[in-house]
Amino acid sequence: MGKLRALLEKKEIDPEIGKNLEFEKNDFLAMFIASATVFLPVVLAAFAVIAIIILLLFH
Repeated sequence: MGKLRALLEKKEIDPEIGKNLEFEKNDFLAMFIASATVFLPVVLAAFAVIAIIILLLFH
């Protein structure tokens, strides 16, 4: 039970880790694609909801 408790305890994050962070060649492209796959469906769904509301109001 002690090992499980040690695994579940909150780990501390080193605040200095972001200062020495270097990106590789295609990291920006990978992050852009990942963010697009997350945000694009949300934006499209928001436009769809607005379009449905407009359709119901003016039809």
